[in-house]
Amino acid sequence: SMFLDDSPDLSNAVICSPYLLFKHKDMFYKCPYALLFSNQTQLTDDLLSETLTQYTAMSSDNTLHHNSRVAVFLYSAQHFAGVVYENNQLLLHKTYHRYTVRAKQGTVQGIRDGKGNAPKSYGASLRRYNQIALFADIEKLLLSWADTLNGCSVIFHRTATHNRHVFEKLKEKLDNKKHKIRTIPFTTYRPTLKEAERVYKLLTKINKVFEKEFQNAVDAKNSRENVEPDPITKPSQQPKVNPKSKAVVSTQSTGAQKLRMRQLTPRERCLLAAEARLAAQGGRGSTSGKCTNCETGLDGLVPFERLQFKYCSVVCVREHKDKL
Repeated sequence: SMFLDDSPDLSNAVICSPYLLFKHKDMFYKCPYALLFSNQTQLTDDLLSETLTQYTAMSSDNTLHHNSRVAVFLYSAQHFAGVVYENNQLLLHKTYHRYTVRAKQGTVQGIRDGKGNAPKSYGASLRRYNQIALFADIEKLLLSWADTLNGCSVIFHRTATHNRHVFEKLKEKLDNKKHKIRTIPFTTYRPTLKEAERVYKLLTKINKVFEKEFQNAVDAKNSRENVEPDPITKPSQQPKVNPKSKAVVSTQSTGAQKLRMRQLTPRERCLLAAEARLAAQGGRGSTSGKCTNCETGLDGLVPFERLQFKYCSVVCVREHKDKL
C-alpha cells in the first residue's frame, strides 16, 4: 500500500542535520534529508507529499523503504564500490581495488607528488599507474551504466573533493543532474560491496520515532530561533580596531616573549611555569616584601628564592647572582 493518501503536516517539520523529522496522521517519522531533497531544494508540503509517495509500508522492521531506483557510489583512495537498487532489490554492483597508497603512509601517490620532490622508485611509479588506471576504470563503468543511472531518482556518492571530476562525463548524459547527484550526509567506511549495501539501507529508510524525540527536536529548534544576541556583544557596537596595527603589536609582544624564554635555562622555565600556575590559583603561598635585586613589591606574588634572597622574576635572580 502507498504511504501517503494526502499531504503531511509540515508546520512542525524539523531539519535536525542530517535528518528531517515530520508528522503525518498522528505518527512521527525521521529520514535523511538528502534522501528527499538536495541542498538547493526549497521544502514545500506538495514536494514532500510527492516525494514520499515513492515509499511503501513495511511493517516487519517498522520502517518505510524506497520504492524506486537509487544508486550509491563510494570512492576512497584505492577502493571503489558502486551499487544500483530498484524497488529495494540489488540491480547492479561493481567493486574495484588498485594499489595506489604506500603502506603505512596514508596518502595517494598523486597527492604525495603534488607536495614536491616526487619519489622515483619503482613502487611510486606503480602507484601512479594504478591511480590513473583506477580512475579510468571507474569512469568507464559509470558511462556503461549511464542509461540505468539516468533512470535513478537519486544518486548518492562519497568521494574526496579532488576525485569528484570522475563524474563529469556521466553528468553530460544525465537529466536533472543538479538535484539528482547528492553527497552522503554521514560517515562511511572502506568502500566494499557490504559497506555500499549498508549505506543504501541507511539512506533509503524512513524510520518511525517516538513523539518525545520529535518534540525534543522541535524544542531545540525553537530555542535556537528565540535566542536574541546580547546587544553588548554585537559586532556593530564593538570599537573598531585596525587589524594591521593589532597584528603588529601582537607579533612584537610574542617575539619579545619568545626571546626572553630562549635566554632562560630549563630549570628557570619550570620555575616560571610554576609561578604562573600558582598565580592562576589565586596566589596561594604568596608573600610580601621587596625583590632583592630591583626592589619591586612582592605582594600577591610567589617569589623566587636563592639562599636568603627573594626575587620577583628569574631575570632578577640571574642579575643579582652576577652582581655577587
